[in-house]
Amino acid sequence: MKTNTSTIHLVRHGAVYNPNRIYYGRMPLFGLSDEGKQQAQFTANYFKGREIAALYTSPLLRARQTAKIIAAGHQATLTPYITRHIIEVHSPYDGWPLEVMESRNWDLYTGTNPEYEQPEDLVSRILTFFNRVRQQHHGKQVIAVTHGDIVVFATIWAHGFPAKQHSKSQLAAILPDFYPSNCGIASFTFTNDAPHKLPEYAYTKPY
Repeated sequence: MKTNTSTIHLVRHGAVYNPNRIYYGRMPLFGLSDEGKQQAQFTANYFKGREIAALYTSPLLRARQTAKIIAAGHQATLTPYITRHIIEVHSPYDGWPLEVMESRNWDLYTGTNPEYEQPEDLVSRILTFFNRVRQQHHGKQVIAVTHGDIVVFATIWAHGFPAKQHSKSQLAAILPDFYPSNCGIASFTFTNDAPHKLPEYAYTKPY
């Protein structure tokens, strides 16, 4: 049954097997660790009993594996649809050591060349995804498995902050640990008859 709201749940993928401790970004073949699979199962359990109209996922392996676990745990048939609108950030840092990224405070944007994405580019493709999902699944709930900074800048947008690296400092009062947890769920609930109104926001860590 259609309602006056539509909800899109952005789920960050589960923890990744990364023994060499590098920033893997868009690199292929980085799948879930055993811990990540357990986290995804907790998220699958959270969505049991809910009427979910569709399940979308980033094309990267860790997101597809998370989506598969969520789909398998749902009582209705859910086929994950792959979309690049919610893929990881395109940055020059793929393969860099985590220690270097930590020293940069995980800033993927400052001083990068125009070929790489900026926060406003992320928000642009997030909003394109949101708008398409709201049109296709009007009045329904949808799950989308994605990546940390996608959730971050969707959250920043939903709270009316500018799409800038410095806006991450505003997240201390919104997200636990200042960043989305693996398999954490950021829920954006849109009022259907107010298309330009910012959505209601809720964040859940299911384990």
